[in-house]
Amino acid sequence: MGNNQAVVRIDALCECEGCGKRFGVELDIGESLMGGNYNDFDDMVREYVRGGNSNCYTWGVRGKVTVDRFSLSCHPTVQGNLLLCDICTKRCDDVEVPEDRNLTRAEVNEALGLPKETN
Repeated sequence: MGNNQAVVRIDALCECEGCGKRFGVELDIGESLMGGNYNDFDDMVREYVRGGNSNCYTWGVRGKVTVDRFSLSCHPTVQGNLLLCDICTKRCDDVEVPEDRNLTRAEVNEALGLPKETN
């Protein structure tokens, strides 16, 4: 890149920590990487997903060729400190908890059928 060019957008390939589904998160980063506001790139992706201000998508594939990008059915989330795809997010959203708190890791694990954490 020349002196007057900057990275404006990055497409991050993410893997759901619930089911393993791959999805993309479009990051308009402009100043974000330069400002040092994040511990690392993973932290930045999680903050974009938490904020709900990123375009998230999956891919249409024909044979071995990616043919198009498609919006996810709902926005991915970070719940119980797990980065979750649209499908796992919906499963967690079906769990009833008081409105004043988020799901715990144990509740996320149960909603997704994941093994219980060991201490």
